[in-house]
Amino acid sequence: VIVPTLSTQTVVSCAPNPRHCGGTGGCGGATSELAFKMIKENGLPLAMSWSYKSWDGNSPICQPGIFDKAAVGIDGWTVLPANKLNPLKQSLYDSHGPIVITVAASGWAHYERGIYSDGPAGDFEVNHAVVLVGYRDPVPEKKQMGYWIIKNSWGDSWGENGYIRVEMKANEEEHCGWDFHPQEGTACDGDPEQTWVCGTCGILYDSCYPTGIHVKE
Repeated sequence: VIVPTLSTQTVVSCAPNPRHCGGTGGCGGATSELAFKMIKENGLPLAMSWSYKSWDGNSPICQPGIFDKAAVGIDGWTVLPANKLNPLKQSLYDSHGPIVITVAASGWAHYERGIYSDGPAGDFEVNHAVVLVGYRDPVPEKKQMGYWIIKNSWGDSWGENGYIRVEMKANEEEHCGWDFHPQEGTACDGDPEQTWVCGTCGILYDSCYPTGIHVKE
């Protein structure tokens, strides 16, 4: 079965962000919930209709008529409990697909390979949306490190062919700290100016996945 690639550029360039949730929109920042809202209302075209252009951190304006080419739609989305480990792991099975998560990615720029860790002190300044595709549980008695498998949006030349493995600590739910700049992650105008974030690189804080995926007529 060949699964067609959807137009990520449409999500980046066309999702409205009037309350500046996670930023100013486009490559200036938004949230996965805003993206799913746009797809529910308009559908999403295939990548062949508009391929990804924002490798350099710039987003072109939304193409007029792009939603006339919509190929798939969704009925809604599910937001997982914040800062909880088991719901995130279980949802990878239950949703039969990847999950959108937000992470603290300021230290990722020079990642090339291996298992990335934010260290004992942690990094909780959530500022980037990525896709969680899998994980391996830690086995402390065997000194086996656990990790999350994440697909990034910085091209295949970055990391492990566009992916990164991030440490899954044995105490993920207790590895927490304050995010003092939540507007760079998921917060909107008028939201609290700090928020409590858990997991390596804040991986447990904000996650969701689409429901009712269907082909558009």
